[in-house]
Amino acid sequence: MPRPQNIEILLTDGTPRGTRIAHVTSRIVKVIIFPRSKIQGIGDRRPELDQVGTYFLFGDHPDTGRETVYVGKAEHCLSRIGQHNNGKDWWDYAAVCVAKDNTFTLAHAGYLEHLGILNAGQANRFALDNNRNESMPHVSEGTAADLEDTFETISLLLSTLGYPIFDKPKSREEIPVSEVLSLSGRGVKAEGDLTEDGFVIFKDSRAAAEVVSSFGNWAAGKRDELIADGSLVADGTSLRFTRDVICSSPSGASSIVLGRNSNGWVMWKDRQGRTIDELYRQST
Repeated sequence: MPRPQNIEILLTDGTPRGTRIAHVTSRIVKVIIFPRSKIQGIGDRRPELDQVGTYFLFGDHPDTGRETVYVGKAEHCLSRIGQHNNGKDWWDYAAVCVAKDNTFTLAHAGYLEHLGILNAGQANRFALDNNRNESMPHVSEGTAADLEDTFETISLLLSTLGYPIFDKPKSREEIPVSEVLSLSGRGVKAEGDLTEDGFVIFKDSRAAAEVVSSFGNWAAGKRDELIADGSLVADGTSLRFTRDVICSSPSGASSIVLGRNSNGWVMWKDRQGRTIDELYRQST
């Protein structure tokens, strides 16, 4: 169950998108995240980056336009990321997770890497760039329990820093029928939910196959990305969502579904026909 957490974030460059160090004050792990443009010389300023740990690379993949993550482990994280700097073109931020007291071993890092790949794949918030997932390293039962707790802290810190790769919204089946929102128009029907992360369009919802000429650039680009990565596929006379898709707003979600500009605050309705505007804005 979620509980209050005391998180400290240090902006080492004094800017919110530069190098940041985050940790929960009562936990042993910390996350150092830095932009790719800062990789040269950062090891001199932050030597802990080259400790044993688990790391994540983030960016928009040029082939799909989708937010992508690569999960890895290393005995010397920064050195390994330096190799990726020459071999992977798509990433623009790296996050390194190390123990504050430098007590992680490669087995610890491998266990956290395995959990990272497994949970990122299940959440499907970001596309995974990993080609394979190595077998779970053997650790004692007590160590495994500690690492599960450490992984929860890493997930919390990454989400706080803007990368919610393990945060999976509730599925259609987990939400009471009375709370599911639906939209109909242009011969299609979609279902979704308004969450703290944005608006979720549920898997198996339908979208119009064609778009109108005045369709907005953002929504058109997002639709193209979803089609390119297989999240929207042709199915009969319409398109079908193959996974839950999170949009930044109800209007963005309704525009993608209808293939035209629309106001999602009045288009999405509950079973009683009440709009999101009535449920969340007028009621306030």
